[in-house]
Amino acid sequence: MRIVIDLLQTGHGESYVSRKRVITDLKASCERIGRLHPTLLDRHGNVIDGRHRLAADENWPKIRLENVETEEDRLIARLISNTCRRHVPAEGKTEMLERLGRNLSWRRS
Repeated sequence: MRIVIDLLQTGHGESYVSRKRVITDLKASCERIGRLHPTLLDRHGNVIDGRHRLAADENWPKIRLENVETEEDRLIARLISNTCRRHVPAEGKTEMLERLGRNLSWRRS
């Protein structure tokens, strides 16, 4: 059995079809291999990374990062987690960095 998970099309602008496919692929991967990456939560329980994993299985293991409190912290943690765990296309990195930049410029003004 070969499992292919195409995570390159996920993100804020993803279509319902690609989201459904990612969740289906995650379920199949979990059955075959297990849960390799936990969902990351901030101090307040907001998802930093792993919303597709939680959609595939609400009991997916979670790690709460107590030192991640602000939107800025969440954006930085999401950027690091995503780029270290998988290939993120340039557009995805640009989107994450732009959100971080907007957040930082708003806080400084």
